[in-house]
Amino acid sequence: MVCCLPHDRRMPDTPPLCRAKTPDAEAIRQILLLLLELLKDDETPELLQGGVGACCLDLTQHHYRLLGPLVLESGILGITAAQLRALGAPGEWVLISRGQAGPARMNGVGSLYKCFMSDELQDKKSDAIVASGYFEQACQAVEAAAAAGQQGQLCDVNHNALYASLTLIRGCCDLPKCEKRVRALAKAGLLAWCLDNDLDWMSEIGYSSGAVVAQICVTVFGRDEGGSEFTFTQGQVDQLVTRWSNAVRAVGMGRTHTPGPAYTPAVEL
Repeated sequence: MVCCLPHDRRMPDTPPLCRAKTPDAEAIRQILLLLLELLKDDETPELLQGGVGACCLDLTQHHYRLLGPLVLESGILGITAAQLRALGAPGEWVLISRGQAGPARMNGVGSLYKCFMSDELQDKKSDAIVASGYFEQACQAVEAAAAAGQQGQLCDVNHNALYASLTLIRGCCDLPKCEKRVRALAKAGLLAWCLDNDLDWMSEIGYSSGAVVAQICVTVFGRDEGGSEFTFTQGQVDQLVTRWSNAVRAVGMGRTHTPGPAYTPAVEL
């Protein structure tokens, strides 16, 4: 929100330009409620839904303690998960050649998981992801991506959709009801395939599909007796350690978390 101040109300050393004014808490809540209504509306065009989801993500990440509970209570995860299912099976939106608009929505809405950054919401947000059906859709997306890659069609996998799917799995994989599904993915060799076929998402800051899978593997299998057969690259190990270090030192995104169970994989590793 931008507020243009009259000349006589500006500070003497302020140039004659508009100055940003931060809206109050109630205004922020109302903006989010309007965005959520657009997401809920079946008549909102698919491409616009992706943009609205991204706006919700950006707004809530900046005001996660204020807005996180509101997003959870809105039931938007169940609604948008149903909208995603309406596009077809995950293979319809995780593969570029299928041409569905799902990847933008999977990134915009799937990444809403990151909006609930307050540690007090950890259990509620994980349960909401599972109950909405997003967790199972994310697992099926990994299966579809790996199947395409094993058939020599790795270039057809949408990095955006796969990364968002793995992010959802990472956030829920420590739940007992999700661990069995993750172990089934590993038994089928799909997690190892993801580690071996690392797809960049934001390479400049170390975000990639393999880095997320490394976190999933260490969380689920890190305490198994006898170890595991997973092999991590140095880059994937560095990403795990950096994530832990940032949480401990409250640096960057680490400022939004306290070092808890979600960040222990680096220590276990």
